[in-house]
Amino acid sequence: YSDYSDRVVDMEWSREIDFPYSVSTCIADITLNNYDNYFTPGHGSPIDSFILPKRPIRLYAGLRGHSTLQQMVGITQGMPQLDTKTKLATFNAFDFLSEMFSMPLTETVSMAGVRTDEVLAKLFEQFGLADSQYDLAPGRNKIPFLYFERGKNAGNAFRELMQAEGGHLWLDEQGIIRFEQRILPISDPVMTFN
Repeated sequence: YSDYSDRVVDMEWSREIDFPYSVSTCIADITLNNYDNYFTPGHGSPIDSFILPKRPIRLYAGLRGHSTLQQMVGITQGMPQLDTKTKLATFNAFDFLSEMFSMPLTETVSMAGVRTDEVLAKLFEQFGLADSQYDLAPGRNKIPFLYFERGKNAGNAFRELMQAEGGHLWLDEQGIIRFEQRILPISDPVMTFN
């Protein structure tokens, strides 16, 4: 990753929930100063061969002189939109979970007597994710039998699981995929009496 904070003109990001499936995705638009054609392909930029779609991106936000916090981890969706008059380059990006949702399953998944989190772990395994890349709460549903055919859209498989569980699946600001049940048991005290 390279730091382009000195070129940032504008950044917007938002998290969206896909009801009724409770799958959240994050999208972002980043506008950068392109006064020297740094983000313009074919104009002698030092990153000329790297100005391609699907490039990893991290967004940080904070107040000048204070620490910044990571807000999103994702990939650009296409080539930058270039405005030759204003000399600006705009990138659109989605989080990695959104990208995974657009892909087909590479293997058939057939499981019996499993919880939602166990199925999610199996699906993430297909995409080469390590255990450290996701944090899954134990699911409430006990699925007697599950079958997802090879080639099925992964996004549809995840949404069906979330709909059945009534759970919530999202990629947090640090790039960790998280799953929670809709109704989590409360572990922290709400009121304390002496």
